[in-house]
Amino acid sequence: MSIPRRLLIYIVLFVTLNVYAVGFSSLIGWVLDLIGIIGDAQTQNIAPFLSAIIVCLPIWLFVWRYVNRGLEESSYEESSTIRNLYLNLVLGISTIYLSISIFGFIESIIKLESPLSALPNMIVWAPLFYVHLNYAQKDWFEDRRKRIHEFYLNITFIISLIIIFISLRSLVLDGLDYLLLLVSSNDVLVENSTNLDIEGGQISALITAAGLWFYSWNLRIKKIDLNFRTVDLSVITVSQAFIFLLSIFFILAQGIMLLFDMGSNQPQGLYKTLEFLPQILSFSIVSIIIWIYYSSGFLDTGVRKFYKVDPSLIKWTYRYSVRAISLIFLISSSVSLLVFLIGIPITLSDEILITAEKKWEFDLISASISSFLIGVMTLRYISKKIESDTEVSRKKDIEKSYIYIVAVFFLFFLIGALIAILTIIIRDLIGWSWSLSTIELLRWPFSFALNSIIILWFFRKDIISRFRAGADKKIEKKSVDILSSESLLRHKAELNELFNVKSFQVANKIGKLKFNKEGINKIDSYLKKHEAKKYYIVEDGQDIILYYLKD
Repeated sequence: MSIPRRLLIYIVLFVTLNVYAVGFSSLIGWVLDLIGIIGDAQTQNIAPFLSAIIVCLPIWLFVWRYVNRGLEESSYEESSTIRNLYLNLVLGISTIYLSISIFGFIESIIKLESPLSALPNMIVWAPLFYVHLNYAQKDWFEDRRKRIHEFYLNITFIISLIIIFISLRSLVLDGLDYLLLLVSSNDVLVENSTNLDIEGGQISALITAAGLWFYSWNLRIKKIDLNFRTVDLSVITVSQAFIFLLSIFFILAQGIMLLFDMGSNQPQGLYKTLEFLPQILSFSIVSIIIWIYYSSGFLDTGVRKFYKVDPSLIKWTYRYSVRAISLIFLISSSVSLLVFLIGIPITLSDEILITAEKKWEFDLISASISSFLIGVMTLRYISKKIESDTEVSRKKDIEKSYIYIVAVFFLFFLIGALIAILTIIIRDLIGWSWSLSTIELLRWPFSFALNSIIILWFFRKDIISRFRAGADKKIEKKSVDILSSESLLRHKAELNELFNVKSFQVANKIGKLKFNKEGINKIDSYLKKHEAKKYYIVEDGQDIILYYLKD
């Protein structure tokens, strides 16, 4: 079948299916409404609904049967990109409709309302989802060309996880806020109402997203090792670690600011003082839960492994990403401190320029201290993990990428800061408006520029070695055949990096005999004890060692 013909056929299938589905679900809703199941009877024109069903359903069935008959004639048709795109577009639309329906169904039950308004879309789209899923997954796991279904699953998984994070965080926030209200019940600045108010929509969203997550994630993890997995796990674990560290930063910063405000003459009460805590702590709790689950597959977190995955690439990507995050916190600390120090003489010289509210800018001090503490502790922890791990597979490649990213990032940072500095200086010199306000504007880009220079200087040796001509030239690897007695199997990844491994075979030891006439005569009886693909007789000085190779 030609590509234009195939494209036309699947466009017809897609359009007729959607028009039929919308018409059928609208008709069901009208019937339920008419008989008073989901509401009062309403006068509606059902002609468009019936017309959509009468016209589109026969066309879709005819074309669908025609296409499926063609699958028996050509195996290529089943793996065609256009066909897989159609199947997964229908799956995506079905997933959206079913998710909305399930969400509404659960929310109605929570609110003690009739859930039957969600029935029309469920009745129509559930069978369509099931039919197209069977075809989309048919021989998919054996055919590596069918990446469109991977993409559909990946999108479903990412969206479901985002919704889980948002809804779960909202529920945790409600719970923490309720606990704070209970603790602050005697606070005169707090209203008397301390009822736990949880929105039914958040619970519905969490249950619906959890179902989508279970379907997409478990299908991807248990059935096949998808290409998306490495990216997903790296992004998820690194982002959750960053959110957790950022939330701890805000908690520390707010705590330090509270210490600065202790001398204030305006007491706020316990609830008003700590009302920021549930907002921030809810992020850290949810992020650490997600992090624990997904990091268990490739890190020794002390909890059981919820799934199995080849840890090498993901582990080193995660560790060097966290090292980069710790570096960002340390740079933020240095920038904040430098901006504060530059601002001191400005404050002392011109109190009109710097208002009373930001006179000492204690927010910069709190940000600097908090960033420094988090940066130092995180960097020490992750550096110890990197140095203590003897497994070097993929480490060098990730380390190289880490150096490249650091160099490029801070180089562009430096360029941007220098442009900002020159812009401010030239503008004020031309306009003869040089004053303390100029220094006020310069302190931020100057601080960024200085810290960028420090970082680039600190990494100069690594950067130069990476970018030096011939540093990354290809080294010809020796070709080897490896016969291992299981000991080398644990270092297979390292051997593949060092050599061009043509074959890797694991031989099992049968026994050891003395290198004499008696020992030679016993060889046959030893070999007969094992049914093997191949046998090896190795002379080792005074001994004869026997091995066998299984299929």
